[in-house]
Amino acid sequence: MIYTSKRNGIRVFKRNGSIKNSIIRELCGFTKQRARATIDKMIAENLIFKVGAGSATEYKLK
Repeated sequence: MIYTSKRNGIRVFKRNGSIKNSIIRELCGFTKQRARATIDKMIAENLIFKVGAGSATEYKLK
């Protein structure tokens, strides 16, 4: 399940450059938990990095 989520997430990142958790949920149809798990996995795999904090947090492709 995470693999498919990650692949969808990467497509969204490539289209938008940087993205917020709420946009990932909206565009991919993810729940809050699924979006968070996907983002955490992508950070652990060194595919994306976090910029900012709180509601201003964005994620960018490395």
